[in-house]
Amino acid sequence: MVNMNLKSLVVVILRLYALYLIFFGLRNLIVTDSIMMLIWFSSLVVPGMLLWLFATLLAKLITRKLPQDISLGSLDTADCYTVTLLMFGLYCVTANLSNLLYWGYYIFKMAASVSNDSWKSGTNFRYILSNLVPFIFGIMLIFNAKAWSSKLMKFHNRSELVND
Repeated sequence: MVNMNLKSLVVVILRLYALYLIFFGLRNLIVTDSIMMLIWFSSLVVPGMLLWLFATLLAKLITRKLPQDISLGSLDTADCYTVTLLMFGLYCVTANLSNLLYWGYYIFKMAASVSNDSWKSGTNFRYILSNLVPFIFGIMLIFNAKAWSSKLMKFHNRSELVND
């Protein structure tokens, strides 16, 4: 049984939320125009980046008066990152799969029913792209969660050394 530091678990949770903010903000940048891009970027992406960078400091503030040792069985911080990335990848895939199937069916049906390119006028390619990019990102997260978690652990350990 591995005793894990509570602060490390809070850092993982904060970084998951930061990843969600950044992801959702960038996804909406694809769909929106001009001034809305600035609003999405400033209201989601920038706070997400700041939360990611200062997650260790925030976790230290959140957990300062709590007992630090917790037991999650044999899970350590790297395993928590792996599970977090895997679950976020599953979320990205499942949240976008139905829209991609719908648009794939729509494009196939429209392209098969007309002989020219008139089906393109009724197709919202920005919306398709805003679902395709997160879907592909989710697939990449699912298959690379372990490798990316080891890279995140290097950053995690470095940021803990700086903030301790």
